[in-house]
Amino acid sequence: MLVETAIDAGNMHALVEAMRTERDAWCEEAVRVRYDRQRRSLERQPSNSLVAF
Repeated sequence: MLVETAIDAGNMHALVEAMRTERDAWCEEAVRVRYDRQRRSLERQPSNSLVAF
């Protein structure tokens, strides 16, 4: 029974590590998407500078 518990704990640890890795990847993607949206939003804003012709 102790061996089975150790195996289960090892499997649980592997699952937790996999979930953390997936979470970190999602967080990195969210940061990248947020940055891209902010950059595109700034590119679309009209310039406030006046140009004399």
